[in-house]
Amino acid sequence: MVKLLRVTVDTVLKRRTEQSSNLPEQEQYRAIAGQEFPIASYAYASGGMDFNGHVKVALDGQTLNGFNTWYIYDRHAQIFYDGKAVYPPPDKHAPLRKGQVLVVTQNTMFKLRPLQASQLADTECCQIPIGTQFEIQSYAYASAGQNFDNHIRISLKNQFLRGRNTWYVYTPHARVEQDGKMVYPVVAKRADKKPLAVPYFSQRDNYIESWRTCNSSACAMAARFLGAAIANDNDYLRKVVALGDTTDHAVQTRVLQSYGIRSAFHYNLDYEDLDRSLDQGKPIVIGILHRGPITAPSGGHMIVVVGQYDAGYVCHDPYGSVHDGYSGRGGQFEKYSRELLNARWLTHRRKNGWGRLFE
Repeated sequence: MVKLLRVTVDTVLKRRTEQSSNLPEQEQYRAIAGQEFPIASYAYASGGMDFNGHVKVALDGQTLNGFNTWYIYDRHAQIFYDGKAVYPPPDKHAPLRKGQVLVVTQNTMFKLRPLQASQLADTECCQIPIGTQFEIQSYAYASAGQNFDNHIRISLKNQFLRGRNTWYVYTPHARVEQDGKMVYPVVAKRADKKPLAVPYFSQRDNYIESWRTCNSSACAMAARFLGAAIANDNDYLRKVVALGDTTDHAVQTRVLQSYGIRSAFHYNLDYEDLDRSLDQGKPIVIGILHRGPITAPSGGHMIVVVGQYDAGYVCHDPYGSVHDGYSGRGGQFEKYSRELLNARWLTHRRKNGWGRLFE
């Protein structure tokens, strides 16, 4: 029986389940998404205690830095037996819908006190990966006039981490749900505003390389809205092909300029840029990681932001919808939440979004 560890996102294998920044170099091994290691065994708990969100693996027939036993975040790995995925089990990360649930929305630390992690001892912190969910007995964001410095205090239900069930988590890194509906933090709803009347073009019917011409179809949608005399995205795509490759942002800039449309591609955008552009009545072409789960997104795809709604942005997606894994034929006025875009556009870093702004 062949046992295999597959790394699903760039990560660090560790000799201990501590924060990697606290470990010496010889106790770390950097692995990249898609890398595979034959293993002799694996475990995700021992003696009734879990491994702080990690899987423990024993490599088969090889060592890394002289060691054959390592830990890896369970959300960064899959285990296969004879080609069949056996870990994580199908329901391990299934949404918890009943009762009060804390959902971790980006990699974070649970803390025993509402301070910066750098001010706390290692024993006062616990690493928690994105997507982890905990049933909770209660939560609070203030007590007797104390506001917890933008943290949520939670009491875990029927579970302990490092022997404790009461922890603090930084508010922007988590949300509380009640029976599947978010109850904290409370998001102020935006006033209803109609999306821009940007025409929708599907890349699936493009005359050439329909599987990889999202950039051209996305730019064509924006170009038509901004006044370009084109009937469809194939008209635009022919100009792109004449100049270079569809994935070349400089080529897209030149084609748009040929229609009298000035634009620039950026690698440091954030939500403020989307909001400003929409307020000016202009769409934005952005690049997202459209494949894989939200906890380990991959791929590369261009879409058009055409509006806002209370939880995120309204988009034209030229290939369909990320919500159904592009198995359907949707794509028009898709609602992509900030939670989705945090992972797939910003990759959980401020001012890290790729996109094209129009002047």
